[in-house]
Amino acid sequence: LMHVSGVALDGPDLPVPGAVAPYVALAIHELSTNALKYGALRTPEGEVRLTWQAVEPHRLEMVWSERGCAPCDHSKAPGFGTTLLTKIFSAATGGTVALVPTADGLSWTANFSIRPSLAMGDAPHG
Repeated sequence: LMHVSGVALDGPDLPVPGAVAPYVALAIHELSTNALKYGALRTPEGEVRLTWQAVEPHRLEMVWSERGCAPCDHSKAPGFGTTLLTKIFSAATGGTVALVPTADGLSWTANFSIRPSLAMGDAPHG
């Protein structure tokens, strides 16, 4: 995303266990694809900011926020991308997720465990 104007990334180097890394990658891919096709990165004025930080020992909070685009159309039933970003992500990571439309974009906040002992196939729990 760094090659696209209007994108800011900010956070420390933190290890992400192999059990949750694919879901983090899928979420970022889904959010960035939607931002390019429908959201903030569709217009030159749009902005995307992805931040992350350790919020307590072995927990990571990621926040994706978009500004400068039309509000999301909620008249349609949620699609697979919404399900991926909410139900699937929280179930796979054992974390919490909030996907919130804003007046000029959206915000996605995820909080999940980054305990180093997680191995592929282990179900992360808080």
